[in-house]
Order: sequence, then structure tokens, then C-alpha cells
Amino acid sequence: MAYKLFDIQSKAAKSGAKEIGAELVTLFKNHVSDLSDYFVAEILFLGEARANVFDGEKLSQFHFSDLCPKAQQDVRESLK
Repeated sequence: MAYKLFDIQSKAAKSGAKEIGAELVTLFKNHVSDLSDYFVAEILFLGEARANVFDGEKLSQFHFSDLCPKAQQDVRESLK
């Protein structure tokens, strides 16, 4: 019945890079599932990201590439 799905996760806590990685696990599992062809977007809503995640920048939207290098590494490690 549906051909386009949006995978949306919402977390209200203030998150560091390791917490963001843990919160991305469900999105990642869905991304690699049999339904992945139907998802048009994977979205994670955060209450707030800690300042060190973006080197002090305040962003309302971000991609993985916007995270500072240390935060990117921490996200990767917590996804494992």
C-alpha cells in the first residue's frame, strides 16, 4: 500500500557523539533491511547535541560530514 517510507527516530536527550551513534543503530538496521528500497529518507531528531560534536557550532540540521573528526570516529565506534 505504501511505496515511500520515512524512517524517523526521535530522541529528546542531550547527546554526545557516542549517544548519537547508539541512536542511529535502528536507522542503520532499517537501512540495510529488506525494506530499505522503500525508505526515501532516514531522519534522527535530537533534543540537543553536545557542543564538542560540532566544534561549538549550533546547527538545526546536519549530515555526518558536519560532525568534527573525533565525533565521526566516536559515532562509527558506537555503531559497532
